[in-house]
Amino acid sequence: MVIVLEWLKQMSPSEWAIIGLLLVVFEVVLPTSWLLWPGLAALVVALVHWLVPLGWTGQLLTFAILTLLMLVIGRRFYNPAHINSSQPDLNQQVGRHQGKQATLIQDTDNGRSRIHLGDSEWQVEVSGDRQVPAGTHVEITGQRSNILLVKVKD
Repeated sequence: MVIVLEWLKQMSPSEWAIIGLLLVVFEVVLPTSWLLWPGLAALVVALVHWLVPLGWTGQLLTFAILTLLMLVIGRRFYNPAHINSSQPDLNQQVGRHQGKQATLIQDTDNGRSRIHLGDSEWQVEVSGDRQVPAGTHVEITGQRSNILLVKVKD
């Protein structure tokens, strides 16, 4: 701990720049979007420390504040969950199946049955409380966990 503290007390702008570049490179190699913000913060600390020499507490405080600010702002504007796509259901098989039609491959038992879609067999829950025989055409209306919700096609 003492060695790390001594090293922090004498960090130069070039060391901050190296740390920042390493973090950004790690972000490129391991795309997490979490290493980018401290990497950019370290690069800014390097620039500020080069323009206005800071003590080690000032450097660490600047780094901590910038990391938090960049993390909050970055997550607000660069959130992978908010990326618009022309294929929003690309890796969500259940979402892609909504509206498709299939045929029950077995009679319903307590409202549950099975269907074939492509090369997969899915468990389905048929709407309504009636008994539905195998061979009945159904339409997929939604999902609950990994169970497809279907209604009998008239």
